[in-house]
Amino acid sequence: EIYGKSKKKIEPQQEHEKRVVLETIVGLLPREKNAISISFLSMLLRAAKYLDTTVVCKLDLEKRIGLQLSQAVLDDILIPSFCFDGDTMFDGDTVQQIMMNYAYPALSDMD
Repeated sequence: EIYGKSKKKIEPQQEHEKRVVLETIVGLLPREKNAISISFLSMLLRAAKYLDTTVVCKLDLEKRIGLQLSQAVLDDILIPSFCFDGDTMFDGDTVQQIMMNYAYPALSDMD
């Protein structure tokens, strides 16, 4: 389950296929700001973290969320940690990256 702390219960082949599909979806998203709801972007980022997609895919979603952060609710930026070590429930690095994209939008390569 994407929102849980349990270990992945997905076959490696299925995981790879889902990763490829997710990366393709993210690549096809419109580049315009506010074209996609922040809750949908957040859901995609959760899935990207869970499926361990490419760094580029995750950074793209973090940038998009950061650029729309003023529309976010807390649940949109609290991304679960999927490292399975039990230390933290949420991914602090991701929240920090989202905040950086919000605070310094000029550093983003998006329009």
